[in-house]
Amino acid sequence: MAKRTTPTPGASVAPPAQAPDMHANTRWFHLFRAMIDSGDLARMDGSTFKVYAVIKAHTDMQTGAAFPGVETIAETCGLSRMQVWRALQHLEELGYVTKTKRGRHNVYQLREKISIPDGKGRAIARASWDYIPSLVQAAVADVRQVLLSGDLAGAKVVHIEHVHIQVNVNEVQPGGVANNLQVTMAEALNTVKDPGLRAQLAKMTGNLLVEDAPKDDT
Repeated sequence: MAKRTTPTPGASVAPPAQAPDMHANTRWFHLFRAMIDSGDLARMDGSTFKVYAVIKAHTDMQTGAAFPGVETIAETCGLSRMQVWRALQHLEELGYVTKTKRGRHNVYQLREKISIPDGKGRAIARASWDYIPSLVQAAVADVRQVLLSGDLAGAKVVHIEHVHIQVNVNEVQPGGVANNLQVTMAEALNTVKDPGLRAQLAKMTGNLLVEDAPKDDT
């Protein structure tokens, strides 16, 4: 059995060994699958996605603002300044980032986009919102509530934009002459004179902003 030693009174005692100073960056960010499913990721080249990821990694948790300098983005991505500028322009064209000036610095705000399809997989609306990490759960819950209720106008956090769907309408003129017309879904719905039926069709297509059709006075 090991013999225990008792420190000599008055003798100095060595402090316990301390762990080395260690640090690990465990911060992470969200990437919605909608970017992949929509085909937007396929439309980006590698440089564009690198720039997107670096900006997202610099996003403020509470405000969503990101302001890494072009030099920082270029160095982190392994790109030239010109490649960064081209990538930023492409991200703006795709609607994933807006850029504003604050003094001499650029401030970036990322946008999230999710397509809302109908029962046949056709996009009828698009939900979008500013990417603010602390509000992601609230935004996702808002989208889910909209889908459950079918009320696209009831979104509180996200912005719902209706997609204009072209509808082919065959109109038969006197004499049997048929005209093929292309109208938007809203215009097609406005031709339905029964208010109840029109409301049901509007809810099915997600178009809740249909104006009243002209009343039939006959």
